[in-house]
Amino acid sequence: MSAPTEEEIRAAIAREWGNRPPTGPSIDVNFADAFTHCMTLPDSLYDFDELRESEVDRLNELMFAAVNPIRDDARRQVNEALVSAALTFAAEHPDAPRAERSVAA
Repeated sequence: MSAPTEEEIRAAIAREWGNRPPTGPSIDVNFADAFTHCMTLPDSLYDFDELRESEVDRLNELMFAAVNPIRDDARRQVNEALVSAALTFAAEHPDAPRAERSVAA
């Protein structure tokens, strides 16, 4: 048995982002939803029933433009931290049992 390579670890993490568990949506959907939900925080500032559609559209456009880069960067940071942790574990425990299915599949 050999420890997984960095490429295998990255492939497994990328694959698992999109996998849907039996009980609900993928981590990717939940992760994106968390950031979308955060965009409701300023909702108490405006009377949305009185805003024109163009104003609501512009506010949403500005908030998505502000939050999306943070969401994308957070996902990259999470992935890099997990790769680093998995590589450290692989170096410390090169003979740890591997999953039956191929990590690179």
